[in-house]
Amino acid sequence: MPEDHTTSRRFGKVRYATIRKDFQQLRLAIRAHDSFAAEEAWEKCERWLEAISPAALRALDAEQKDRRTRNAAF
Repeated sequence: MPEDHTTSRRFGKVRYATIRKDFQQLRLAIRAHDSFAAEEAWEKCERWLEAISPAALRALDAEQKDRRTRNAAF
């Protein structure tokens, strides 16, 4: 049985711990007012926006529902 995205420890092949670490580095850079470190950290975080976007999760749910509906029709 496939894992539910709400209980999974991974986003694709990446662990959520890696995503949290990247965002923590961004927070620390912002708090330190270090714009160079913040820019570098942001570049790492940009790739994870889909993982934390509520819209992305709704789209994933809709896509899976659509796939189940199409498969049931055939």
